[in-house]
Formats: sequence, structure tokens, C-alpha cells
Amino acid sequence: LTLNNTASTANVNVDGIRAIPTIASVVSDLTNAAFTVTVTYDEPVSGLTADDLDITNGTADNVTVVTAGLVWTADITPTADGAVSVTLPAGTVNDQAGNTSAASANTISTTFDGTAPTVSSITRAEADQLNTADTDANFTVTFSEDVTGVDVTDFETVVTGTATASINSVTVVDAKTYTVNVNGISGEGTIGLNLKANSSILDAATNALTADFTGDVYTTNYLPTAIGLSSSSIDENSAVGSVVGTIASTDQDATDSHTYTLVAGTGDADNASFSMNGDQLLTAEVFDFETKDSYSIRVKTDDGFGGTFEQALTITVDNVLEYSVFVTGEGAFEETILGFSTTKTWTATNNGELPVEVRVASTPTGFSVVPGSFILGVGESKEISAVFTPESAREYSGNVVFDYEGGVEVEAVSGEGVIVTDVDDQLIDEAAISVYPNPASDVITLDLTELYGLPVDVNIYNATGKPMFTKKDITDSKVEVRVTSYESGIYIVRFSNDKSVVNKKVMIKR
Repeated sequence: LTLNNTASTANVNVDGIRAIPTIASVVSDLTNAAFTVTVTYDEPVSGLTADDLDITNGTADNVTVVTAGLVWTADITPTADGAVSVTLPAGTVNDQAGNTSAASANTISTTFDGTAPTVSSITRAEADQLNTADTDANFTVTFSEDVTGVDVTDFETVVTGTATASINSVTVVDAKTYTVNVNGISGEGTIGLNLKANSSILDAATNALTADFTGDVYTTNYLPTAIGLSSSSIDENSAVGSVVGTIASTDQDATDSHTYTLVAGTGDADNASFSMNGDQLLTAEVFDFETKDSYSIRVKTDDGFGGTFEQALTITVDNVLEYSVFVTGEGAFEETILGFSTTKTWTATNNGELPVEVRVASTPTGFSVVPGSFILGVGESKEISAVFTPESAREYSGNVVFDYEGGVEVEAVSGEGVIVTDVDDQLIDEAAISVYPNPASDVITLDLTELYGLPVDVNIYNATGKPMFTKKDITDSKVEVRVTSYESGIYIVRFSNDKSVVNKKVMIKR
């Protein structure tokens, strides 16, 4: 067959196959720097540029011919941390026959990490305040990502006050977390842990830690240094369990919660007179200022962290002005004839510290007290009359009660009411009369009690018969006669009525 107007094609070569590129790189799966890729075609091509590369999260530059038409290299610079990929799409270059190239059969993939690791935190592994007995403590160090190369040389302790401590060990918890132990702890102050940046701490992409970090601090236990009492005095006569005051400790650790106890030691002489209730000092007895006005106790404070302190405290008893009254006198009355009265003189005394009104609050049947109320000044005494007036022939008894501000005074009384049958003849019985003292110097007492109210006349004569004393119709049970003006000698005391006469001798002696 002949071709119409076509020359012979015996020496014509036809190329319809596209050039195929291959991309290679020595970059690892994780990198922290730019890397180089090599592009190789299986036949000569022309026109490869940096723009022909399809790059995710990166840029290409420095495209260099290694073998003309066949091999090129390019530097890939990642844009940000994360996945980076490089490939060649189809149609980027032409071969000598004009065929456009095929897409690369492979893709270069890596992860870029250009960020240096940092310390996220250095925190206390235990509660802040250390116990006095603690000699070591732990810190937890957390990094922003997994790291290696962490050891004791990367840390330093920072102390204040008299505190001391040193780095002891570093223990891996996980790739991001480490426990740092410090020991040799002593003194009072704070202990902190800092990290010193150096190239020994690396992340997986070999980025080195470059920033220092200041961590938490422990506070060592400050010992309490003093004990105070909000009030160091108590009123006398305060009830048992009364609050003396609130105890507080001087302690640089402001958050410590102290407990208090009474302990033996110097100044503990009166511990038994008090008790503790939390931080309150209470009385354990009733105090009397006049008996004792100063007490000494010894208190111990414990801060809960092994710190203790003891101190002697002085408690004073405040004098409270008091009312106090006492009554003295004979309360047993003689037999008294019905219709008559027997009177005894009592003495009321104010031995308190304030003037006071004394009132007769109550008296038993047959008895009365005159006056019914009276005022006593401080230290003053007054005589009062206790009167027994029986209403029937029987025994009487009971208590006379005086009251006053601050107390009561009670006096027991007794007596017997009788009916007289042996004086109906109106004769004076000599045995029923007594005169005393005998001899006398100032006063003689004529005891007529046994006459049971029989009226008698009394006369006293000296040795010459001169009347010295006269009183008629005496019915009192007792009569006192003052004889201070009488000269020494024998005197006759005559008791008489219309029925009889009785003489008694008495000697006045100076």
C-alpha cells in the first residue's frame, strides 16, 4: 500500500512514555530542623523548580541540579510544629519528546518539632509545712513534654532563714514527670526547688530545655516562742469552771493550730487549781483573795508539727468587796413563866468590807428580835435583844434567820414555857435568889429568875445602914447594879415584899 503524499516513516522513533520521579530523604520520622529531599527521574527532563514540589506545612528553596536532567536536591523548611509532607504532582516537567511527567510514586513524610521543652511546674509532693522531725521532702517536677537526661545536677535548693537542705535523688514517674527528693532538712525557714536550664535535658526531637524554673517552697516548722493569756486575773468567789482567759501562742507559722496542756516544771505550783478547755484557761476551785491572791501555772503549747514551748504564767485573784455579818449570843433561854419574857443580849458584827443592812427574816414561835432591821458599818458591832415570850407550857426551839446582801446568818434558839405553882404564897424563897459575883468590884447581878416574876423590893445598905440602892416591884429575872462608886466593905442586899424578907451579903472589893 502506498501512503498518500506521505514520506517513508522507516526511521521515525515514537516516545509516548511519561517520565516518573522518585523522592528520597534521610530525614527521620521526627525532626527539629530543615531537611533535604532528592528528586530523581527515570529519564531526562527539564524545567524542575521549587514551585513544582507539593509541600504540606513547609517551603522549598535552594533547588540544586545534581545530575543534569535526572537528579535534583531541594531544602525543605517546615513552617510550624506538626506533620510535614513532600510530593511531586503530575505534569510538573517535560521529557525530551515533550511528554509531561507523571506524579511521584512516593511521599516524604515527617513530623516537625522545633519547640524546646519547658518545665510546667515544680510542686510540693506533700503538705506545705514540714514537721520538726522531717529530714526530707519530695517535689514533683512536670515538663511540657516527654524528656530525657534529667538528673540531680539539673536542680538546686533555695533556702531562707536557718533552713538547710540538699538534692538527694531524681526518680522517673513517667517521661514527663519526675520526683526530686531533698534531704538533710533542718533549721527554720523555707526550702525551695529550682531547675537550672542546660543542654542535658532533651525532648524526643533533641530540642534542649533552655529556661530556668522557680518551683514551690516548703516551710519548715517554726517553733512557738511565747505563750500569752488574754486575761491573767480572776475575781475571787468565781464559780468552778469560770474562764480566766484565752491562751495564744507566738509562732511565725501563722496557720498553726496550737493545743495547750498544763505540765510539770518550773512554775507549776498551782496547776491543780486550774484546767484547760481548748485554748481557754478555767478555774478548778473557788478562790478567796484574803486567803491567797496569786497563783503560778506552767503551760505547754504544741503547734501540731512537732514544735513545743513551755512557759510559766502568773494568775492573780482580784479582791471583790464582800458583805459578811455574824451574830453571837446565848440562844438557850431559861424556863419562862407564861405571860413573862426572858431577854438575852446578842451582838451583831459586820466583818465584811461594805456597810450592810441586816434584817430579821424569820423567827420561830415564841421568839422575837429587836430591832427588826439595822445598819452596820464596816467593822461595826451592835447589841440586839433576843426575847423569849412563851404562850403555852411546852418546849420551844428553832432558828432566828438574819439576812443581808450577800448572805444569811442563822442562830439557834430554845426555851421552855412553864406555869408557876410554888410562889402562890407570895413568900420569897432565899434559895431562889443569887447575887454574883461575890466579891464584886464594878457590877453585881441579882438573879431573880427562880422567883418567876414575883414582885420584890430591893434595897442595898452599907455596914452603917446607909441605903445605897432602892428599887421597888422588880419582876425582871435579872437586875444589874453598878457598884463602882461603893467603898470596899460588906453590904446587905435586902429582898422584901408584904409577906417576907430575905437578906444577902455581898463584898465590894477594890
